[in-house]
This record gives sequence, structure tokens and C-alpha cells, in this order.
Amino acid sequence: MKLDQNDFRLLKGRLYGKNANVAVDYFGHKPGSFAKYEGTQGGYINLSDERRDYLHMGHLAKSFQPIEWLKTHQNEISLLVIEKPIPELADSISQFIVNNTWEFYKEVAAYVRAMYQGQVIAITGSVGKSTTRLMIKKLLDDTHAKVLSNFRNDNTRQTVPQLLTSLLEAPDVLVAEISINALNGRDHGPISPMLKSNVAVITQIGGAHLEELQNQEDPTMFLAERKTRIFRGMSADGAAIINRDMEPRIYRYVRRRALEKVQRIYTFSFHDEQADAYVLSTENFRDYTELTLNILDETVQVNLSMPGTGVIMDLLASALAVKSLNRELPESLAQSFADFQALNSELKFQRVTTPNGTVTVVDDTHGSTLHSVNNVISVFKERGAFYAGDKVLVMETGEDLGEQASEYNMKFKDGIVASGIDTFIGYRDEYIRPLEQALTDEIKTDFYQELPPVISKIEALPDDSLVIVKASDGRKYGSDLWTLPTKFAK
Repeated sequence: MKLDQNDFRLLKGRLYGKNANVAVDYFGHKPGSFAKYEGTQGGYINLSDERRDYLHMGHLAKSFQPIEWLKTHQNEISLLVIEKPIPELADSISQFIVNNTWEFYKEVAAYVRAMYQGQVIAITGSVGKSTTRLMIKKLLDDTHAKVLSNFRNDNTRQTVPQLLTSLLEAPDVLVAEISINALNGRDHGPISPMLKSNVAVITQIGGAHLEELQNQEDPTMFLAERKTRIFRGMSADGAAIINRDMEPRIYRYVRRRALEKVQRIYTFSFHDEQADAYVLSTENFRDYTELTLNILDETVQVNLSMPGTGVIMDLLASALAVKSLNRELPESLAQSFADFQALNSELKFQRVTTPNGTVTVVDDTHGSTLHSVNNVISVFKERGAFYAGDKVLVMETGEDLGEQASEYNMKFKDGIVASGIDTFIGYRDEYIRPLEQALTDEIKTDFYQELPPVISKIEALPDDSLVIVKASDGRKYGSDLWTLPTKFAK
């Protein structure tokens, strides 16, 4: 589909410059997103510094020169959406002049969504959003459906209009991951109603954003209220997919809020056979887990390369989401996830040659919520026995635990001791020290504030050891632990 001058006459603004016979089949606000759309007729939406401040977005680099960039990208861009015309570009590119580029972005997104005849799945949660999104896409891809999803890992408020305008490509299904940023009360409230989702998935609630919520009387319920805003805009024939293993009062609240919008609710659980999807059995091997699952009374088998109970929960949610669209699971399901990898720094295994042999270093530095730490502990329990060497956890405090960080960290002690971990290495911050010190009577421990001694420690491990690096995204929070796996990769 394309939007032409007849469509733009219905939108608030005026055409200016080169050609009134404009046609657009892709909109975007990130210069880098146009690279994969060479040959299209793209519309670049220029979000000014003022609009970016309003959205709590980062500014474009000061070195970015929009006029020169537009002149050199006319193979991908045929329209500039901007608040003040640029006469210098009048002869080279059409411009659509609007009062507010962000409001236009939402307007054109709603316009495109109204024309779209396919299906939309929306996903949110405190943990597991990205993995669930990628698993749903994988399941649909394997049935040869045309699927569109988030660009890289963008999931904030401004991502929603970009996703909706991408519906001009007429996919069979849009799989949209949205963060709490898109569900808060700024900018006239949550942006989720624009999606008009056919299916909405809540993966988990709690264990994240704790520093931001430390002044809330009931942080988990506060999060639940925010996350359930994903149901807004849904029609009664839509479906909600809910984690049955959440805290019981939170599960009941989420279910009640879902029933206000939709008639169909499906639940998933690791053990509860009252759920619509649950695990019948697991058998762990060194490189994969053999799963037998019940999905809406259908027994299926899957070999899953990514380890951890959290990933299995994400798979249950993904299968339910696909089935709730009245679509079948792929015939290749048993092997669909045999080499599945989620995000680049999420449980990514790499084999490293050391003076003593080979060490497997696992990069899990995408983020560090309470649930994701527990998932890493479960990986040692499931896969650790297949490694003859030492099992080592290198860990720093999660990025958003706030003043109660030490207390939260201490909750991992019993799980670490029971997991088969031989050595715990605390890194960098004062909040991890109490956990490291509490473990000294149970397992080997160390604490370092710089990477070189951690690297030396890993290089001295015996052959066939397993190391998992669990960290926050230091690119945002100041730590360098996230660079440890990449140093070994090099």
C-alpha cells in the first residue's frame, strides 16, 4: 500500500516543494532505519529536539546534518515531514508541513491502522518481552506467514507509530513489543489503544523498575496497573495471554482487567495443569532441552537450544499467542528452536580457548531483573552437570533495584547454593558484597572492581568449565562488565 496526495489531503498539513504527486510506503524517524528500505518511497519524520525532549528521547548526534543526509538518501526517501519548510530542499524532495511532527506521526499511524486488514499481537511484561516477540515471529515465519516486528530492540512510545505505519507493507501479522514507557500517563496516556490488538500478551509482572517504584506503597500492583493498559483498544473478540505463575493476587487482578476488554483469556504455567499451556516434561542435554508441552490440549515436542525456565515460559506464551489467532503451529515445531537465539547479549554461548583447555562463556548482559537472575540460576541447574570443569557465576547488581539492592540480592543466596555453582564472583558495586560474603561459607567467592583480575580468573579455570556473566546494560548504567564476553570473543 502507498499513501498518495489523496491521502495526505485527509491529514493535517500541507505539501510543499518538488512534487504534489507524492507517494509514501514507509515512515520512520530514525535515519538508520531507512537503510533496509532502499528503493522505497519513504517518509522521514523529523522529530525536533523539542519533540524529542517531550518524548524523553535522546537527541540525534550533533554531527548529523539533516539537509546533507536527505540529499544523499533520495533512493529511500521521497518525503520529509517537518514543522518548518526547508527552501533549500524544495527542488529535490517533497515536504509535508505540519504543526507538530509527533502528533502527525500518531495521526498517520492511526490512519494506516484503520486500513489494515491483518492481525496484531502486542506484548509487554517486566521480563521476557523480547524473547517472546522473537519466538512468536519464528513460529509464524515457519508457517510462511508474512510478519513484521520491532526494528532491533526498540519498544518505547515512539516505536508504536513506526510499527503501525509499517503496516503499509500489508503483513499477515504485526508482532509489537511495547515497554512500560509506552503505557505510562504522559502524552495523553498510554499509546497502546492505537494498536487495536487482536492478541495481547503479558509475560510477567514484577522484579523490574524497582528503583523507580521505591516510593510506591505497592510497587508490583502499580506495575500491574500499568501493564494491563495493553488491553486498551482491544475488541471483545480479542484474546489475552496471561502468565498464571505470577503472584496470585496480581494474576487475579490482571485477569479481571483483561475481562473488561476481551472474552477470551488463555493462561500459561510451568507446572499448573489448569493452565491452557503448560510443561508436561523436560529432559536436559548439554546443548538443548527436550520439551513436551501441552498447548490447548495438543501435545507437542520441542528441542530448545536456549536454556532456563524463563525461556520455556516465553515459548508457552508464544505458542498460545499463535494458536489464539486461529493459526496452526508449524509442522517443523520440534526443531524450530533447535538453534534459536534471542537478543545478542541474552544467554549467548561462546567457546573460548584458555591455557587449560576450553571454557564456555555465556553472555547474559542484556539486562538484570530479579526474574532474569533466577533464570540464570536455573541454567546452572539444568545444564551445569554436563560440564566437567567449574561452574562460575560473575554478577553485579541489577540496574534498577534502588536502595534495597542489597536486600534483593540476598534473596538469590539459597538458589545459588542449590544450583551447583562452584564459584561466585561479585563485581564492582557495594550492593553485591553482602551476597558475596554470605556465600563464602557455602561456595568459593571473589570480589573484583576491575575486569583484568576477572579475566585472569576465567583463564585459569580447568578445561570444560561453564561461566555465565550476568550484568546490567552498562552502556546505560555505567558498568563495563557487559564488555567481558566481547573481550573473550575477540
